Formats: sequence, structure tokens, C-alpha cells
Amino acid sequence: MRRVQALLLIGLALAMVALLAGCGGSKVDSAGFTASQFKAAETALTFLGQTSVYDDALKTSDTEAEVPTTCTVHLEKKSPLTFKVFLTWIPNIANTGKGNLRAYSWVEAVLGPDGLKQNYSFHAGNETSEALLESKYGDAFDKPVEKCLLLQNRQFGLLPAT
Repeated sequence: MRRVQALLLIGLALAMVALLAGCGGSKVDSAGFTASQFKAAETALTFLGQTSVYDDALKTSDTEAEVPTTCTVHLEKKSPLTFKVFLTWIPNIANTGKGNLRAYSWVEAVLGPDGLKQNYSFHAGNETSEALLESKYGDAFDKPVEKCLLLQNRQFGLLPAT
């Protein structure tokens, strides 16, 4: 009888540990972000919407006559929490025609917890080929990474992982 009780207590304890392990903010989505990291990324994108990063991204979209091909938010560092926002524009020859070639463009912003005050960088460029554009990617598409959108209202949108 005591052995059965001991086994039941052990089983109950293991079930409680398993249940508690699933609680809290440590659950990670399929893109590799926790809920608190996702919320911090949204805040960072809201901030970037009020900077020249947004202005340059919108101007590039106007010049390329296309929305960004990709827009990602990569968790660059967990401590201090730092994000890399990376956008690309790959020419769509079907829309522009071969006689009206566009550049392979990119915008990158790295934003830490202090915003523009510290650990902030912003770079943009145009490349002559897709291979040269890909050389700028670095870890922009490595997990943890979420997809984002360039919106028309001075904002970036963050898309939840599915």
C-alpha cells in the first residue's frame, strides 16, 4: 500500500512540474520569440516608424514601385535586448519589364534597449545582383526571427508566427 502511495505521489509531483513548466512567459513561438520578446519587438518597430529608417524604407518602396520583398525582425541579442530589422526589395521583372531594371535594395536597422541613444545603427544600400544582396543578409533570417510589414501610416507591423 505504501509503495502505491509513494508511486502516486511521485506521479503527481511529476505532473505538477510538467504543468508548471508550461506556465509563464517562457513559451516560445514557432519563430523563436517569447511573448515578452514579441511585445518588445513591436515597441521597437513603433519607435522605428518615427525615424529615418521608415522614411528610407518608404522612399525605396516608391522608387522600386514595389512593397518590400522581405521584412524581418531578428532577435540579435537577448541581453541587452537588441533587434535587427532587415528589409529587401528584389526587382519584379514581370511588373517593370527588362528594359526598366531596378536595383536590389536593402535597409537594416539595429536597435537596442536605449533606442537612438546607444547601440543603434542604420544602413541602406543598392546592389546590382541578387547574389550581392544576399551577401548583406548576415543573420537577418536566422531564428529567432519574425516577419514584419512596412505600413503607410509611419508604422511597421509585426506578424505573429503561425
